[in-house]
Formats: sequence, structure tokens, C-alpha cells
Amino acid sequence: MRMATALLVLLCLAACRFDVPLHTTVRIRTATLTHTGLDFGSGTAFAVAYTKKGGTLLLTAAHVAAPGDLLAVQIRERKAIERAKLVAWDATADLALFEISVRLPMLVPLGAPPRLGQRVWAITFDMGGKVIVTGIVSTDAIDTCEEKRPDVKCRLTTLPTGPGYSGAAVVDRRGRLVGLLTAYVKTMPHLGIFVGVETIIPFLRRHIGGLQVGIQ
Repeated sequence: MRMATALLVLLCLAACRFDVPLHTTVRIRTATLTHTGLDFGSGTAFAVAYTKKGGTLLLTAAHVAAPGDLLAVQIRERKAIERAKLVAWDATADLALFEISVRLPMLVPLGAPPRLGQRVWAITFDMGGKVIVTGIVSTDAIDTCEEKRPDVKCRLTTLPTGPGYSGAAVVDRRGRLVGLLTAYVKTMPHLGIFVGVETIIPFLRRHIGGLQVGIQ
């Protein structure tokens, strides 16, 4: 009986094993100048391409990093904060691309659009450190996140959401990007919203051009 139980546990571990690109993820901090002073915020971003100058391009949600914001990222456990420069911004798709001068050790490879019911993971920050959360894809692709735009594909998910989660990479079992976490459903706070990879890839190709992108 014990041998059968141990074998079952080993089979489960083998089936549940997945590759999470932890070292591709950073915390992004923002400061927005308002009429009352500076408004501070934070979110998550992940590496998608390298620049010709040896830096890294990172992707996050547009509502995290907007034009005119002061941007900085904290890489892994390093105390040093790296300044960041906004490269591209799409409010409707809720996608923003920015650059740092540091080369991160790896990129998040781009995957295929996820299926209804597929298990997915997100790498983000909470409780002062990096965390991994999991859930399932709750809907097929829908044509809009907030506004009517046919090229923006979003999905609902049971992935937990919280402060600082916006911009997190949503990945499949092999660590390939399937979306970007953006928000939660106000009428159903147990459900999150993520922008699909079929929206992310055209956005990256428009703004990155011939640079090395993590497509596998």
C-alpha cells in the first residue's frame, strides 16, 4: 500500500512539473506627477527581448506604466533600482513596453493561445517577494477587455489577483507565455482578466522589429 501511494505521488509530481521563468520577472515601481504631488504605484513586468545595446525590453500592463510616469524596476533580490524608459504604450490593449540597461538572464518564450479549462500560472509579487499563483482559463477568447476592438483578445481566469499583480506573465506548464494579467472582474472579483498572447505577439512585432524576441 505504501509503495503504491509513493508511486502515485511520484507520478503526480512528474505530471505536475512545469518550468516557470522566474528570473524573467521584475517588480516595476512608478511615480505619477499629479496636481497634489507624486502618486506612487507598483506592478509586475517580464522580459521579452534584448536590445542591441545589451539591455532588456520588458512587458507590463499599460495602466501600470503610462507616458509621463517615472519608471524604475527592482531585479530579483538586488537592492539597486534600475531606471526604465517607456518604449511603446497601447491603452486599449493594456500593454506597455519599456527598456532597462541591464540584461536579464533569460526571456519568457511566447506560446500558443490557451484553451478553455487549461491550467495556467502567473509569476508576480506579494508579501514583499516573488510568488507563483495558479488557476484555469475560464472562458474562450473574447473580443474586448474594456472597449470594442476586434484585435484585442482577452480571457477570464481563476488566477488570483491583487495589488501589484497587474502586468504579470501568464504561462503554461512549459513556462511559455499565453497572456498578461491585467485586472479582475468587478462584478465577480474571484475572476481575473488577462490579455491573450494572440494580442501580445503583434504588439511586440510592431515595436521590436528585428530585435531578439523570446518566440519558441
